[in-house]
Amino acid sequence: MQMFRHARWLMLALLLALIPASIHAQVVISVGFAPPEMPSYEQPYCPEPNMMWMPGYWAYDQDQGDYYWVPGAWVEAPYDGALWTPPYWGWYGGHYRFYNGYWGSHVGYYGGVDYGYGYGGIGYSGGEWQGNNFRYNTAITRVDQNRIHSTYSDRTVVANNTIANNNRVAYSGGPGGIQHTAQASEQLAARDKHTAPTSFQTQHATAARSDKTSFAKANGGHPQNVVAAKPLGPVNRTSAQQQKAQTQQHQQAQQQQTKQQQAQTQQHQQAQQQQAQTKQHQQAQQQQAQTQQRRKAQQQQAQTQQHQQAQQQQAQTQQRQKAQQQQARPAQQQQARPAQQQQARPAQQQQARPAQQQQARPAPQQQSRPAPQQQARPAPQQQSRPAQQQQARPAPQQQSRPAPQQQARPAPQQQARPAPQQQARPAPQQQARPAPQQQARPAAQPQQHAAPAPKNEPKH
Repeated sequence: MQMFRHARWLMLALLLALIPASIHAQVVISVGFAPPEMPSYEQPYCPEPNMMWMPGYWAYDQDQGDYYWVPGAWVEAPYDGALWTPPYWGWYGGHYRFYNGYWGSHVGYYGGVDYGYGYGGIGYSGGEWQGNNFRYNTAITRVDQNRIHSTYSDRTVVANNTIANNNRVAYSGGPGGIQHTAQASEQLAARDKHTAPTSFQTQHATAARSDKTSFAKANGGHPQNVVAAKPLGPVNRTSAQQQKAQTQQHQQAQQQQTKQQQAQTQQHQQAQQQQAQTKQHQQAQQQQAQTQQRRKAQQQQAQTQQHQQAQQQQAQTQQRQKAQQQQARPAQQQQARPAQQQQARPAQQQQARPAQQQQARPAPQQQSRPAPQQQARPAPQQQSRPAQQQQARPAPQQQSRPAPQQQARPAPQQQARPAPQQQARPAPQQQARPAPQQQARPAAQPQQHAAPAPKNEPKH
């Protein structure tokens, strides 16, 4: 039975020896005694851009039952933006348990252990990602500035993220360990998506385990190889960088093409906008021209209408003036003619009527009347009186009397003005009427006395 038990333990040991170191990292390792203190070392210069510092740490080999030192090294990040959270030893249930490191977008909790060079116990103050480039804080990180130009200097963040560790204790909690509780940012990082250590990191840890001088029993807790002389990464590192460079160039070319396409699109849009603005400007000009033409046409029409109205007003004014002149001329004629008639006709009547009366009427009175009284009355009565009656009476009735009645009297009635009545009426009464009364009445008296002549005719 004892032989069988020994054989079984040997088989288990062989199986553990065949398990790779990467699997060992996933196995929970619990040790009953604390790891040695952290050794002091000097960080090598960062040789190339975008490489991350992995600080050295104490690992444990169960076969040897001893701690061994894994040297610190510059390692290439698995992806842009990745940050390394280092492993640590923590007191748990009376033993010291090992917690493996990982990659993530934030630096998580690592027990508050001060590993140095950016890992002062809280987070990482040795640099930060800016896009696809990692910027190094030269206040705490050593870089080759002839090859790396993406740097800055900030000592404040180093002081704020460093936990005092004068005894250089390499574990958290327990007797004499670092007393640090995880902060909110560290708890948040614990819930992020984590990436296991790269193959270069596991190979580096396996190589350290194979080195007998790395164990604490051999070096007394002071290893000789504290840091790696060369960065961790592919053997043909130049080709990898070239691939990265080519990828970046390709990305830049795509970005330039995209920018060119965007610029062309913008130019095309601007050209279209300019064309649209030009069309709008032309349309606006056409509308303005049409509006001006309409205004001019309206103004011309208004001027034409005003001219026509002015002509019509002038014509109406002329017609009114002509009508007023026509109305004024009869009044002037009526005023002028009675004056002329009153001045001319009485003179003519006074000259003509007495002449006729003196020539016509007195002749028969002086010659005819004595003859019939002395010689024979019937003869002259038959010849002279009818002649006188036929010649003398009609003449004054048709020629003299109607003339003043038709011409002199109506003139004042149409004008009805006081001035012509005072001038027209007295003239015919004083001049025209006395002349026929003094001359015509004696001629009419023999006609009234001639009535007895026919009474004597039956006596024949």
